[in-house]
Amino acid sequence: MGHFCRRLLLGLVVGQCLSWNVSQAVVVSTDTSTSASVEQADNRETASSTSQSATAASSTAAMTDATESSAAEADKDQADSTQEAARAIMFKEAVVATDSYGHELSNGKTVYSGETVKYQFRVDWQTDSAAIKELRFQFSSPNYVKFKSAKVTQANGDTSQLSVKSQKIEATLPGELNADNSWLTITVMAATKHGAETTLLTEGGEASVAHGWWLRHQIDLPTFMIIGLNPLEAALEQHTYHLPQNEPLVIKGKFWRESGLQTKQLKVWLMKDDHEMAKFFLDPVTAANGFEQTLDNLDLPVGRHELYLHAKDTHNLKIHPIKLTVTVQGELSFAEVAPQAKFCPTTVTGTQQAVTRHDDWRLKVRDTRDEDQSWRLMATATKLVDAENRPLAGDLIYHSNGQRVTLSARPQLLATRQANLEQPIHDVVNGWSADQGILLETRADAVPGNYYGTITWQLEDVPNSQ
Repeated sequence: MGHFCRRLLLGLVVGQCLSWNVSQAVVVSTDTSTSASVEQADNRETASSTSQSATAASSTAAMTDATESSAAEADKDQADSTQEAARAIMFKEAVVATDSYGHELSNGKTVYSGETVKYQFRVDWQTDSAAIKELRFQFSSPNYVKFKSAKVTQANGDTSQLSVKSQKIEATLPGELNADNSWLTITVMAATKHGAETTLLTEGGEASVAHGWWLRHQIDLPTFMIIGLNPLEAALEQHTYHLPQNEPLVIKGKFWRESGLQTKQLKVWLMKDDHEMAKFFLDPVTAANGFEQTLDNLDLPVGRHELYLHAKDTHNLKIHPIKLTVTVQGELSFAEVAPQAKFCPTTVTGTQQAVTRHDDWRLKVRDTRDEDQSWRLMATATKLVDAENRPLAGDLIYHSNGQRVTLSARPQLLATRQANLEQPIHDVVNGWSADQGILLETRADAVPGNYYGTITWQLEDVPNSQ
């Protein structure tokens, strides 16, 4: 049980003792030619029939030419439409895959078994092109990867969820790409195979975005590795910490691999949510034999915090993050104590009198500790004497809830309180009415004069049960 004390001189003098390819167009067209024939009615009408046949042939040729011209125009229109669509859609970045720490998973990078992976696709509308809508997105998962969720975000701020199967996503994307809504992203959250015992390669998988039946853009997916067993391991001497506010965090432990730490250095960093709190580097000898690192200026507020220690070597092999629970303990102290305070002047009348306090009394307690902590305020007092050390006929008393207690050299309880982080400062004097709290009581035989004395305030932290 800790305690702090401050002294108040009445009259008064005070002392203190305190303490986070290009588009490929496939065009399929079918040309249909038109034919016509004329049969002769009889031999006597040969000339007439020949004439009619020639006329019919001429007519047929005209129809064929017209049909071929129409088909060519249709092919041209379709080709133009395909080219326009190809110009209207492009991929600024086909896809970026990242691990749960935000590191890009390009070809050959590693991720742990069971870790979350994010694929992010982006489609950009080509400036000065036709608007385009009803894009179709398809994504078949690579080996050892299962989908968890998918979301579309548009430039205009609209977001929507896509229906997801564990190994396939097929969806028509919402919205229209145009000058006012020039891009969209598709964010797919996935998980790598859990419990892998060997290193796995995420080969296979296919992703594409299509428009109509003639335009389909195939997207190359990165191939990364899933590490089954952690090649880098760590152990800490301590996982739970209780620190006074603004005190440094001291971490002790070691790192190892079964085949030894084959690395130039280890990078170690401490995270809280998505924020990096601190980082440091260790040489392999220190890391293996045992390290001690003091982390200053973490700026953690009072309360309980969950931090995670991360580490990786120069081969990008990582430890499983280690959880640290850090409770920052607040401060119990006097926030304000008046060095001197007075009682109001009074005229002795030959009777017992109660003398009230002057308005210069100040006494405040600051408690920024957890709300399961409590404190109590005690006080002792000396007799009031004049300049010639003659005592006053009277006493300092503490009056509260109908109870009257004389202050003396024996500590007297004045207040108890439980920590409240929303109101960390408690004004003791402000809680006293004019006829409550510490008062001066004179007897009938009191002699006029100026009297002085000392009040010592004692602040103690106590268990709630007390």
